[in-house]
Amino acid sequence: MDLGIANKRILVTGASRGIGLAIADTFLQEGARVMLLARTQSALQEAAGRLHPSTDMAAFVPTPLTARTGLSGPQ
Repeated sequence: MDLGIANKRILVTGASRGIGLAIADTFLQEGARVMLLARTQSALQEAAGRLHPSTDMAAFVPTPLTARTGLSGPQ
């Protein structure tokens, strides 16, 4: 499939497992540069290694997106 996203930068939250990980994998296969976000660094490092271990196309940032950090909507 060609999504037309080669060399585009894409941010995926919840990327260390489940649907987020599958989405990140699909975008990487399409040639996008993907930034993986999730709560823990260890989970992200493991996910990034599984997705694209031999390239710099995936970067990761541990980011807890909770109300306590002020990054989510109204409480």
